[in-house]
Amino acid sequence: MRKRMRKRIIKLAALVFALCALPAAARAQFIGYTSPQTVQVVPLNTVTAPVISPTGAGAGTCPATAGNTCAIPNIGQVIHILTYTVAGSSAGTTSVDIRLEASNDGVTFFPISDDATDPTQGQVYAVGYYPVVRVNLATFSNATSLTASYVGASSVNGPPRGLFNSSQMTRKVAFSNLSKTSVQNALFGAPYGSTSGILVLISNNVLWGVGSQVSVNAEFAGNAQNVALVTIPNTGSAIWVIPVASVPADSINVQWSPAGSPAGSLNAYYYTYPAGQNLAPSAQPPAVSNSEAVSSTNASVQVSVTAAFVQASIFSVSARCSAGTAGLTIKNGSTQIWSSGATEVGTTTFRFQWNPGLASTLGQALTVTLTACGTGNTGTIDVQGSQN
Repeated sequence: MRKRMRKRIIKLAALVFALCALPAAARAQFIGYTSPQTVQVVPLNTVTAPVISPTGAGAGTCPATAGNTCAIPNIGQVIHILTYTVAGSSAGTTSVDIRLEASNDGVTFFPISDDATDPTQGQVYAVGYYPVVRVNLATFSNATSLTASYVGASSVNGPPRGLFNSSQMTRKVAFSNLSKTSVQNALFGAPYGSTSGILVLISNNVLWGVGSQVSVNAEFAGNAQNVALVTIPNTGSAIWVIPVASVPADSINVQWSPAGSPAGSLNAYYYTYPAGQNLAPSAQPPAVSNSEAVSSTNASVQVSVTAAFVQASIFSVSARCSAGTAGLTIKNGSTQIWSSGATEVGTTTFRFQWNPGLASTLGQALTVTLTACGTGNTGTIDVQGSQN
């Protein structure tokens, strides 16, 4: 009995020893809550004139009083967002130029963001760590006040969003309330490395001046290449929208060259497209202008596609004669830009297509003409186009 009990005690002791030799169960270790550090401050509070936010002592102590400026604290932030609003903006006269600047020594400063020039409100964005960051309101006039708010974060959370979303276009302010009677130039970086985009000209007066022109140049590796050169019709619209082809560019130069007697002030906005987006449509856009016309006997017949806002486009033309033969021509305004053979259209339908579409110059109409098919004969033309 005692011998059996001794064996049980020995087995139990061996089991306990084996269990103690096993590794301890893994347990989660709490190391505290963590999150990116952020800073929020109002470096410019209802200021009324050009000013630069202070740096150095006093960072972070910023009383919310009118006309006050304060320094941007340094907590190691690498994301910098500055948003501003303008009070009392005067349409056609207010001028704003504001940007973020940085320094490595507190003495020499350099821009780290685009310049915002919208006269009512806007935002600029910068990425990277800098020992000193400040706000430079370089230009401010013809408005009551401007307030700028800064937000910084110590970790990068991906590409910027909103107006800077990389899947959308970006907008650059080229001209802001400038005189149309003087030569104007705007040079800015090409966000996607090309000129692909749309230039929008806006004036408070429809008198553009006979012969006034706007040009877009691509600058790449120190060389300039003209991409668009448009003569603006003297009257008719206070807004013109000009598509610009895609050419590789480090920066884009927009130039206004006045002629005649232009009147009023000039605003210009450049919308740039991301790489891979093609401005030239491969199919008919929504603003359609499709029609068929039949001539009288032994007479020509025309179809015109007018520019609704910017330009007219034609994507296909077909024509036929009841008997006899005829020819087709297309004019851009008064200038002939395409023609078929003089007798190429017969009783079998003649078709011609353009991809991308055959486009007019700014504000002009495209007119398709089928010549007379002959005595006693009629002609028919069908046009597929768009009014942009």
